[in-house]
Amino acid sequence: MFKKKIEATFGNDYAIEKAEEELKKHNFHFKRKIPLKLEIFVSNKKDIEKITKIVRENLGYVEEIETFKKKIIKTITYPFKALLLPKKKK
Repeated sequence: MFKKKIEATFGNDYAIEKAEEELKKHNFHFKRKIPLKLEIFVSNKKDIEKITKIVRENLGYVEEIETFKKKIIKTITYPFKALLLPKKKK
């Protein structure tokens, strides 16, 4: 059973195909999205570390997983953002 999903972005087709081969070797489940993105399904933190290593070796970028807690914090702090982080004066 998969609990989390990671999105990885690549620069070209060669890099994404090479990463797909590596992920197949390690028996990870993934789905290719348009045009150069992979959606990888994981179940624990150890797998996340392995996948991050594989993706970075193949010149890809792993996008941060936004958890429910982070979404709530972002929603609560948004109205106060101007007070907490004032704009810099030029």
